[in-house]
Amino acid sequence: MPIKAPKGMRALPPLGVANTFRPMSDRAATLYFDLIDPGSLVMLRRAATVVSSRDLVLDLAPFEVRPPPEPPLEAAHPAWRAYWSEMHPILEAEGFTPRTPSRVPWTRKAHELLEHAARLSPGDTAGSVRRAEALAQAFVEHDIDLARIDTL
Repeated sequence: MPIKAPKGMRALPPLGVANTFRPMSDRAATLYFDLIDPGSLVMLRRAATVVSSRDLVLDLAPFEVRPPPEPPLEAAHPAWRAYWSEMHPILEAEGFTPRTPSRVPWTRKAHELLEHAARLSPGDTAGSVRRAEALAQAFVEHDIDLARIDTL
């Protein structure tokens, strides 16, 4: 039963009825991520769940935390260690088995690989998210060097 509306206004649909209003924009949501960032892995896992359950377009935007010519972040850097320690229980709660990385590589080549795969399968948002999640998970759980082309 619709909710009565004041005179001159349209009645609201009954509670529990799906929103049938058009979105204000057809733009895709943008998710910035870096494959070495454990927080990005959590976001990618959650995005994969949302994308697979809805017809959602998500624009994945690779964002290298420390791009060249900056040197890669040292794995022993206190800020990186503190962040990793904070993320460890969150990663475990999401079902990951985090392993403290021995190094923190540049991720440009891994991001380029994802871009190439996305061009080969345009419109496959769910596939793009799954591929990004798989690479980030390989780094977080297995300490895979994402800067090595032969590893990718």
